[in-house]
Amino acid sequence: MKKIFLTILIWFSVFTLLLAQKIALLPIPQKVTYTGLSLRIDKKFNFDTPSSSLPLVQNGIKKFQNFWEKKTLQKVTNLNSQSNDLEVIIENDWKGESNSIEEYQVQIDSKIHLKAKTEIGILHGFETLAQLIQTDSLGYFLPQISISDWPRFEHRGLMIDVARHFIPTDQILRSLDAMAASKMNVLHLHLSDDEGFRIESKKFPLLHQKGSNGEYFTQEEIINIVEFASNRGIIVVPEFDLPGHSQSWFVGYPNLASEKKEYQIGPRFIIEEGKPFNMMMMSQLINSTPTPTINPTEEKTYQFLETLFKEMSALFPGPYFHIGMDENNGVAWRKNPKIQDFMKRKGIANEHDLQAYFGERLNQIVTKIGKQTLVWEEAYHSNMSKNMVIQLWKPAMMGKVLQSKEVVDNQQQVVISRGFYLDYFMPAYFHLMNPEFLQLKSDKGVLGGEAAIWTELVDKNNFELRIWPRAVAVATRLWSAKEEQQVEDFYDALSSFDLHLTSLGLQHHGQIEGHLKTLLQAELTETDRELFSLLVPSKGLKRLINSMTQPTSKQFSHFEQFADALPSDSFNKWKFRKLIKDYLVDTYNPAKKTTVMLQLRKWASLSDYVKNKSKSSPHLKSIIPLVDQISLCSRMLYDKLNLMNAQPDAQILAEISKLKKMNVADVECVISDELESILAGKLKEIDLKLSLF
Repeated sequence: MKKIFLTILIWFSVFTLLLAQKIALLPIPQKVTYTGLSLRIDKKFNFDTPSSSLPLVQNGIKKFQNFWEKKTLQKVTNLNSQSNDLEVIIENDWKGESNSIEEYQVQIDSKIHLKAKTEIGILHGFETLAQLIQTDSLGYFLPQISISDWPRFEHRGLMIDVARHFIPTDQILRSLDAMAASKMNVLHLHLSDDEGFRIESKKFPLLHQKGSNGEYFTQEEIINIVEFASNRGIIVVPEFDLPGHSQSWFVGYPNLASEKKEYQIGPRFIIEEGKPFNMMMMSQLINSTPTPTINPTEEKTYQFLETLFKEMSALFPGPYFHIGMDENNGVAWRKNPKIQDFMKRKGIANEHDLQAYFGERLNQIVTKIGKQTLVWEEAYHSNMSKNMVIQLWKPAMMGKVLQSKEVVDNQQQVVISRGFYLDYFMPAYFHLMNPEFLQLKSDKGVLGGEAAIWTELVDKNNFELRIWPRAVAVATRLWSAKEEQQVEDFYDALSSFDLHLTSLGLQHHGQIEGHLKTLLQAELTETDRELFSLLVPSKGLKRLINSMTQPTSKQFSHFEQFADALPSDSFNKWKFRKLIKDYLVDTYNPAKKTTVMLQLRKWASLSDYVKNKSKSSPHLKSIIPLVDQISLCSRMLYDKLNLMNAQPDAQILAEISKLKKMNVADVECVISDELESILAGKLKEIDLKLSLF
């Protein structure tokens, strides 16, 4: 047993504090007991850190100390002569309440106690303590509380696509801080795709020199990212997506390709200017085009990949190596006579089986270099090596998709990203209530899951706002108990956690503010903020499909619309929902009715405001039809509650229904259900089956 003591010089008083509400913690701990008391901390705060402390714990202490000083503006001192008021214990043989090595226990009474089985558990405990720091009119305090906590799943990840649009190091590091705060422990970097090879290779330098437009991570930067992550208990998993999604490889090394031609980085499918194009035509293009695909029949391919994988694995000390294996239509193989001849000689029946052959060869390489292979679900077949971990992603609307039970029954482990795609612009509750996890009959064989942010419609200017704070919903679903399904309570906690993320240095709000100011060519007013709190990007795949069917020259280049500046969720919606819920309980209460009417009157005036402001901010013209409809519905409901000039309910309902369906400049309104609830006299249930179309 190892004991580590931190000394805090605290001039404190313990007194009865009737907490108005439980402190919101995310992810939601497994067990929490409140006493109703608090431990009040004065300005003096002292750490006495023994030199024998484990390095990871030392890093955790320093990180917590820095956070404390930033949040409280109180400098930490170091006086080793004082008694111990915060105790940190690592007890390797502590049984705890779970089998998880990440379990920790926090207890606050007249002292602060933090106990865990491992260093990782201690880091989680410090993240919880950071959330527990509270303030009131008297200053800062900690609630007297007892927490026993451990994760439901061991693999809790975030996949970041840095290939479509490169995401610079500073933003990756900020997201790692947010991941640690959310108790996520896997950063999955999608490092290569048709649009870019984003890491320096000293063995094959043409990969990044010709395949990246100059935007890539140097090996030194990767080493720093991996170390930064490791200090927060996070492993980094590299992904090199093969055999398809590999056009960037062939710019420098065309002999690796199945189709011999000159290659350039960029989207796989070229859509010409001036020609009509729709989703049906796109589907035909996807299925019939010989997309850039590596040649799996040449031994030189495997020699190249083994050399590259050895080089890359040295930069990523974690246990996993991801080789992709998704969305290969096999057409390039079908059209290559030499590849077809190889298949006949080897008795390989079809292109799917050839992909399986390729996957097994790569798995041998990955195993040889001491890693475990991760693959996307298209690689799955019942005879594949059992050590390969399958990552599920395809949404159910794509027809028959691979289910976790089938994988587990095949004695393989699974990671689930289905329902966790952040680039689908779905609200946080969609991810929190992911049926893939809520409907699991058994967690056996399921390592966990990963949020995923693909960057076709994301770049460095909106990257953080596209992930945070929504990814916390994924972190909560992967850490917290299955029974934690209270959506409105979750949003209360998420609102607090959002402030916590900002205090950690996340710039998602800055990205929103800066982007909107650029669009408006003016400082944001409170009315502007009120307006944009009602709007979100169109949900689901609509934006991506709209972009994919545009000429290639107009796709994925820059993002300068309101839809690119807005988060995919609105805390204002949930505030308004609580307001309506409270009103509907007692519709005869004049104060509650007046509060609702004042809000409606404010929204009713938005139309005139936007039309007037659009004279100097012309980008606003694109959303005027949507704002007009919001104002119309708000005004009609105001008149209804005011009992003056009220329109028939059917007419009001028709206008609200019209608002629900409106998609203007890839933007939609988030409060239509709540507006409808006023008319119905009953709060509408949250729609947990949101369509991706």
